[in-house]
Amino acid sequence: MARLAPTMSIPKRIFGSVGKAKTELFTPPPPPSDDAVARAEAALSIKFPGSFISFLRESRTMQLPLCARFYRIGGESLGADDIVDPNRQEHEESSSPLSPFLIAFYNDGMGNQVCVDQRRCSPDGEYPIVFWDHELGADENLAASELASECSESAGMIASSCPEWLKTIG
Repeated sequence: MARLAPTMSIPKRIFGSVGKAKTELFTPPPPPSDDAVARAEAALSIKFPGSFISFLRESRTMQLPLCARFYRIGGESLGADDIVDPNRQEHEESSSPLSPFLIAFYNDGMGNQVCVDQRRCSPDGEYPIVFWDHELGADENLAASELASECSESAGMIASSCPEWLKTIG
């Protein structure tokens, strides 16, 4: 497998350069219950990595670029930020639809998605994280998801696991 790009470029791509990107304070909703997690997993036909659930339960307020958002688990009370509906839309209605094995959990505000790639599960239940570029076709994104991202604005694998990606965002 190709070597992953240096992690220093990931926060810059996702959160912008310090002082340049306009940001807003993101305050996470209450942590998801076990029932809410089970409902989301059933609706999406997946099993979330434990580290992702831990992130949702322990996350804190943070500055995000305007229009960027994390998809959360919590049902209708979250509206468009609930993880189920945006994933249905990205899988079924997008001009560059996500493959069935990708679950988007972050939208960068520009139409690009950061996703869990369920094709390759590690022994500890983690999955690679890929950047899905909305300007590329599904076939191009799928081919890129097999490789490490080559630069800060290209599709591909951006982290070997959710914990690895989470380290890059602070």
